[in-house]
Amino acid sequence: MIKSSAQILLLFSSLLFLSACGATTSLTGSQSFVVEMYGVFEEPVGADGAFEPKWQNYLLTDVLITKSDGSGDVDLMTSDPPVVRIVDRTQIIFSADVAEYEGVAMSGLTIKFDPSIVVAGKAAEHTVILDTGDMTLAQSISVGKGQGITVLLKVKWKNTIKVDEATGEESALAPTFDISIK
Repeated sequence: MIKSSAQILLLFSSLLFLSACGATTSLTGSQSFVVEMYGVFEEPVGADGAFEPKWQNYLLTDVLITKSDGSGDVDLMTSDPPVVRIVDRTQIIFSADVAEYEGVAMSGLTIKFDPSIVVAGKAAEHTVILDTGDMTLAQSISVGKGQGITVLLKVKWKNTIKVDEATGEESALAPTFDISIK
């Protein structure tokens, strides 16, 4: 039984220390593959609108990593394809445990979306068809012991919402993308 305030303070300090060391979470190293996505205030080539979207919805259909030995792609997607809503803040849209690929050399990755996306403009929602739904990065990647991989997918959407001055009709243009390892 705890009898003094010093014992309570010691117990509280010990719990804080254990929590900071990860004792309340998994004790194994984090070997996860994470995809983060967000809209950025950068203008894609050809954008001639005057506004940005409120959000964009994407159907994430697949996440693949390519082995360097030529044995093919590893499909990391094990669940039904989710619809992800992208805003101007970074958010995790996918994660998977990749511990079994520790030390395996990979030559790249592909994140696949349905090319048909929904865009929220100032006054209406619009369907926009992307040139391709495949976001590919050709770069050497490996999973180290206790290390994960974070992929950053930036959606360039500045000035992709256009309003016709004569009719007031709104339209949306397709964004472009940058993919990188964080």
